[in-house]
Amino acid sequence: GYTGREIGAVALEHIEEVDIRQGPIADFLAIGTVLVRSRGETALRLRGLSDPYGAKQRIDAARRPNPQRL
Repeated sequence: GYTGREIGAVALEHIEEVDIRQGPIADFLAIGTVLVRSRGETALRLRGLSDPYGAKQRIDAARRPNPQRL
């Protein structure tokens, strides 16, 4: 908000689902909210992202096992 900031984190292995929420105006403006769910609850709400689909893709890619990172 305007008066403060909230910082949260979720371990990648605890993320169960990543969703995007956009209303018609946000869709027109190409902004949106990414919801990160952990243990059935919304753990993080990333509002006002300029590329919500790109953010979702990057989170999903980070969650996938990658043998090169091991």
